Amino acid sequence: MHLLSTTKDARAGYPSASEYDRLLQCRASHLLSHKAHALGQVAHQWSPSADLGTRKHLASAEGPEILSETERDDWEKCQRKREEFIKSWLGHLRRILQLSQGRTALATQGY
Repeated sequence: MHLLSTTKDARAGYPSASEYDRLLQCRASHLLSHKAHALGQVAHQWSPSADLGTRKHLASAEGPEILSETERDDWEKCQRKREEFIKSWLGHLRRILQLSQGRTALATQGY
């Protein structure tokens, strides 16, 4: 497998750790990311917003202490919304499981 990247950086053309992981997980995703960057798509370029998003994802794994007070407030709001979404989603899932179990019971009884 050819691992050289087309980026011009201090890695002498080799992928970064995250790029390498992406390459190993899904070569197509890695290639599409480079194509998007070559086309100038902002979503695939570094920006302060992208850096903030990365820190917020890291805060979910390591704890919100790495965020500023304002960033932490926003992160906590997102966490509350996430919890609400999961609870509502689980409620729908429970109803689906109940219906499925009811159908299974009817089927095993010959209905």
